[in-house]
Amino acid sequence: MQHEWCKTLSLHLDFVKLSASDVLVALKNARKRLVRGGRIHDYLHAVAAEKGLATKILTLDKYDFDDLTSHEVEVVCKRSL
Repeated sequence: MQHEWCKTLSLHLDFVKLSASDVLVALKNARKRLVRGGRIHDYLHAVAAEKGLATKILTLDKYDFDDLTSHEVEVVCKRSL
């Protein structure tokens, strides 16, 4: 059942690739913003969302993206999808 949920969700997503240059710039900016550890992973998601001109970032934990992006962050529970 989990596989089907992911498969259905993926049909409604646009995947954005970050180039090596994008990642290096993001890491430099992350350092300036004092983003460290596991938050780097979330920061790269935020950078990809901005690159892809996303209007929202969907996440199960809104606090993962606190202060990482100016984009609207919508909290979505899997049960509601």
